[in-house]
Amino acid sequence: MIKIKILLFAFLIFIPSIFIANCAKKELEKRRYLLERVGDFQVLQVYADGFEELSLSEKMLAYYLSMASLAGRDIEYDQNHKYELEIRKILEGIITHPEGIDKGIFTKIEKYTKLFWMNNGHYNYITSQKFVPEFTFDEFLGAAKKALENEADLGLKSGETIDEKLEKLKRTIFDINFEPVKTNKTPPPGEDIITGSANNLYDGVTLKEVVRYKEKYPLNSRLAKINGKIVEEVYRAGTDGIPPGRYAEKLKNVIEYLELAVPYAGEKQQETLKHLINYFKTGDPQDFRKYNISWVKDDPNVDTILGFIEVYLDARGVKGEFEGLVSYVDKKETAVMERLAENAQYFEDKAPWDEKYKKKWDEIPVANAINVVMEVGGCGPISPAGINLPNPQDIRETYGSKSVSLNNIISARRAVVYPEFLKEFVFYEEDRKLIEKYRNLYRNAFIAL
Repeated sequence: MIKIKILLFAFLIFIPSIFIANCAKKELEKRRYLLERVGDFQVLQVYADGFEELSLSEKMLAYYLSMASLAGRDIEYDQNHKYELEIRKILEGIITHPEGIDKGIFTKIEKYTKLFWMNNGHYNYITSQKFVPEFTFDEFLGAAKKALENEADLGLKSGETIDEKLEKLKRTIFDINFEPVKTNKTPPPGEDIITGSANNLYDGVTLKEVVRYKEKYPLNSRLAKINGKIVEEVYRAGTDGIPPGRYAEKLKNVIEYLELAVPYAGEKQQETLKHLINYFKTGDPQDFRKYNISWVKDDPNVDTILGFIEVYLDARGVKGEFEGLVSYVDKKETAVMERLAENAQYFEDKAPWDEKYKKKWDEIPVANAINVVMEVGGCGPISPAGINLPNPQDIRETYGSKSVSLNNIISARRAVVYPEFLKEFVFYEEDRKLIEKYRNLYRNAFIAL
C-alpha cells in the first residue's frame, strides 16, 4: 500500500453533529480548520461534506464500521510498545481528575497526553523517535497520587502501588536514551533491527533467531520466546477448533460490530465483510486473501480498510500494524480520478521503464476520492492523504487494486498549509494564480497515477 503521509500534521477526526450540504462559498470560507497547535503538530478539524446525502442504511453501515475500527484501537497502542496502554491509562486518569494538581504541572501533563494520543504512544509516528515530557518524575508521581485521591482509575493491579507502577515505567517515559527508537533499521553496534527497536512486535528474540524460524502467520502474529522456545502468537479471536490468540478479546469486539454492519451492506460487500470476520476469527492468511480479493472486486459507496495491513512498524517489513479507516465516496472529486483510471493502460504504456515491467490492464482499476469519517491505528490520528491497496502483488496483477484520495483530509491540510506555502515559496503572482487554479486537479491526478 502506498501511503502519502501528511508530514508534521496530526489529524484528529471530528465529525460535526450537523453536516452542511451545498454550502455557499462564503459559508465555507468561515470554516474553522486549525483547532490547536501542540508542539510540532497542528490539530485540524475535518468535515464530512455530503454525509447527509447517504441513505439511512449507508449511514448505519458507516457507524458500525467506525465502531469496529475503534474496538481495535488499543491493539495499535500495544503493538507500538508493551507499556503504552499502561501509560495512557495513567495519563487519562490524571487529566480527567485534575482537582488539586498544580496548574503548571497539569498543563505539561495535558500537553504530553495530547502528543501521546496523536502518535498512539510516546514515539513520534513519523520519525519513530522517542519524545519525553516536560514535567519531572516527581511531578508526575505527585499528580498521579492526587488523581488517586480523586478516585481516578490508574490501572493499578491488586496490591500494586502507584509508586511501584511509575518506578517500573520511569525509564520508558523519562529517559530519552532508553529504547530511543520505535522502529530502528540502523541499530547501534551490539544490537540488530529487532533488539534495537522498541515496538512490541517481538519479545525476547533476535534477528538471527527470527530468520531461522518459519512463520505460518507472518503478517498477523508476534514472535516471542517463552520457556526458551520461539512461539508465534497469532492475532485472532478463535472459533470452532481454533483457539483464541493474541488480542482475542479486542478482535471479538471488532467482530461484533462487523456483524452488526453486515445487514446494512450490499450483497457483494456482505460477502467481503464475512470474509473479514472469518479472518479475524481464524487468523488464516488464506482467509485474508479471500477478503482482499472480494474487497478489491467491489466498489461500494461506504467502505472500510480494517486489519493488520501495513508493515512499516516492523523493521523487517513483515508484521502488520493494526489500522482502521471508514469512508464514503466524494462523487464530485471522484470524476477526475475515474477519467484517469479509464486511461490506465495509456499511462502504463507511456511509463519510462522497460516493457517487461509494464502491466496489462484487463479491467479498469478503482480510483475514488473519498471522505473519511473514522481513522485509527496506522491510519490515524496522523492521516495518509492517499491509499493504494491491496498489497499482495499477485492479487494486484490478477484482480486489480483500489487507489483513493482522502479528499476531506487533504482539504483540511490545504486550508491551513497553502497560505503559508504560497507566501514562503512562490514569488510571482502569476504562479500563485496557476497553483490556486489547478491544485485540486493536480492533487487527485498525482494520487491516482
